[in-house]
Amino acid sequence: MRGKWALLILLSLGLFSCALFKKEKTEERKAELQWEMSRPRPESPRSATTYTTRPYVATPPTGVEKKEEITVKPTVLPGPLKYKLLILSFEDSHLEPKFRGVGQRAQELLQKALQETQSCLPLKPEELNVSPQLASQNLWDLWRLYGVQGLIRGSIKEILRGEDAQQMYLLVRIEAELIDTESTRPLKLAFGQSTVSFPIFQGKEGSEKALEKALDEALKHIRDGILLGLSKLEWRTSVLMVKGGEIYLNAGKNSGLRIGQELEVYSVGPQIHHPVTGEILGRSLGPKKASIKITGFLGIDNAQASLIEGSGVREGEVVKLKE
Repeated sequence: MRGKWALLILLSLGLFSCALFKKEKTEERKAELQWEMSRPRPESPRSATTYTTRPYVATPPTGVEKKEEITVKPTVLPGPLKYKLLILSFEDSHLEPKFRGVGQRAQELLQKALQETQSCLPLKPEELNVSPQLASQNLWDLWRLYGVQGLIRGSIKEILRGEDAQQMYLLVRIEAELIDTESTRPLKLAFGQSTVSFPIFQGKEGSEKALEKALDEALKHIRDGILLGLSKLEWRTSVLMVKGGEIYLNAGKNSGLRIGQELEVYSVGPQIHHPVTGEILGRSLGPKKASIKITGFLGIDNAQASLIEGSGVREGEVVKLKE
C-alpha cells in the first residue's frame, strides 16, 4: 500500500510540473507577441507628389518639354488671285444719337481686317466714284464695269451698356451680308458679337476705347464669315474695254495677275431662274470667245492683254483662269 501511495504522489508531482512549465511558456509567448505588435514599423517611401499650385496650371518639371499652345489663325482663302469687294457703310440710324457714325467706323475696320488676310481687295464706294445707293441697286454693273465680285452691306444691330460698382460693360452685335454681284445672289450672312469692360473711372475716354475694341473683335467674326462665303465663289473678272487690238481688264497686279499669264474670255450667258420659285440661281457662261495673255498693268488695278487666239471680244464679257 505504501508503494502505491508513493507512485501516486510522484505522478501528481509530474503533472503539476508539466502544467507549471506550460503556463510559463504561454505567458512568455504572450509577452513576445505584445512586444511585436507594439514595436514601431519602418515607414515605406511615399509616392504622392505635393504641388505648390494646381497640377494643371503648374510649370512643367525640369527636363519635360512644354508643348506649344495651339492658336487659331485668321482664316485665309487659298488661291493666287484676290477677290475685289465693295464694302458699304454699316447701317446705324436706328442706334442712339451718341452712337451715330459707328457704322462708318465699322466699314473702315472691316476693310482693314480683310486687307490683312491678303485674299481680297476691299474697296469703299468713293474709291470707285460710285454712290452707295447706286452700288447697292446695280450689282450687275458693279461686276461688268468695275470687276467687283462681291458687295458687303450690314448693320450694327445693337450696342448695349451696363455697369456694376467698378466696371462698365459694352456689348456690340453686328450683321453683314455678302452678295455675289454677277448673279445678284446672297452668298453668306455673317454675325459678330463682342463684350468688353473698362473701369468706371476712365470715363468717356475708356468708353471710346472699349467701343473700338468691341467693334474690332466683332468684325473679326464678320471677316471670317465673308471669307467662308468667298470660298464658294469662282474667281472671275470682266473686260473693261477693247481698243486698238488690245484688251483691258478690270483686274491687274493688285488682284494677283502676272505678266505672261494666260486667261480665257467667254460671252455673257443669261440668268438662270428656279423653275418653281423664280429665284435667281446664277448666270451661265456663253461660249468661249478667245484666249489672251497679260502684257502689262495700268491704273490702280487694271491689266492690258493681247489676243492669243479667237476674236470678237467685247466690253463687259467674262474673263476667267485658263482651264
